[in-house]
Amino acid sequence: MGASESDLDQLIAGIYSAVLDPSRWGACLDQISARLDAGSGIQVLANTCGLPAVVVSSNIEPDAGHRYLTRFRTVDPYMKGISQVKAPGIVAGSSVVPYSDLMKGEYYNDFLKPQNLHWQLSLIFELDGLQSSYLTFQRARAKGDFSEEDAQFLARLMPHLRTAVQVQRQLLVNQRHSQMLESALDDLERGVLIIGRDGKVIYMNRTAQTLVQRGAAVSIKGGRLRATDQSADRELRALIAACHADEQYAERRGGGIISLPAAEQCDGLRAQVAPLCGEVVLASGAASHPVVTVILASVFRPPANRSEALQRIYAFTPAESTCAVLLAEGSSIDEVAETLGLSRNTIRAHMRSLYSKTNTHRQGALVAALHRELAKSGSVFMP
Repeated sequence: MGASESDLDQLIAGIYSAVLDPSRWGACLDQISARLDAGSGIQVLANTCGLPAVVVSSNIEPDAGHRYLTRFRTVDPYMKGISQVKAPGIVAGSSVVPYSDLMKGEYYNDFLKPQNLHWQLSLIFELDGLQSSYLTFQRARAKGDFSEEDAQFLARLMPHLRTAVQVQRQLLVNQRHSQMLESALDDLERGVLIIGRDGKVIYMNRTAQTLVQRGAAVSIKGGRLRATDQSADRELRALIAACHADEQYAERRGGGIISLPAAEQCDGLRAQVAPLCGEVVLASGAASHPVVTVILASVFRPPANRSEALQRIYAFTPAESTCAVLLAEGSSIDEVAETLGLSRNTIRAHMRSLYSKTNTHRQGALVAALHRELAKSGSVFMP
């Protein structure tokens, strides 16, 4: 099964192409499998940020990778055998597990045999206990075991496959870290926006998205952050532009803090604008050399009373906010109905609306949410 240099160059190009586009791994494994006259190729990366990844070539059952990872990997007798192999290395299945023993087990009878697979040849990239990665090719029993020539062919690809797997693992780690960063940013009560070199917003956390959607103090126009107040908008754009101008310097000095007024009955914002050094790659894929970060914090106007505060925070109607205040003070549904002179059905209708607007489902959770948000606004319930 000799392979020409041009064939090898093509396979190597496919390997590195799959690193850049993981969706191509299946086609890459198919090409190598075809050279080996193998029925399948399975790549396994285990314990990568706690999230194992499996890539399966397309000439095997679509869910085979998932089934192997979740069920059969723990009963795969080869795993115990290859654990004694020094990585990196190439191992024939018959050298670590006698096929007479293999054919008695669950792995062979429930996983390999139904797919007409029998012989196995594995490339072991790393097996250090904390993480492992390997690539296994399998073929039908009738085709005979893999030969020394097959192993030599894989040996020529081994350095490239190993490098590709290492890069792939690091990309998965980076992606997981980016996801954790974005999740942490989404938990902040302040809005965080990252602005790219072209002046357009390339990232907003959840709070920033909410503030923009409200449109009371800021909005996005043409992909750029704008203040609704004209004077504040000019100042905001000037601060962002100053950060862009400082990009050429290693030590940046631009940025500042400004107030962003809002429409009547709405909270204004305080915006902190600062230059951002280095490249930030987010899990969403944004990597357009961000240069500015903008942090938005609500400036709460002291509420005249708790009912007004709840109307502002949750967009309750006056009737709903009055009902919510009584519930938060500890009144039962019957007591609220009696105090307001309304029927229980009317109070329950108010409560359904309160649950919806506060994203809660039980009275206890509703009361806790009311206390928490009122504490933030400076209006608290006294015992």
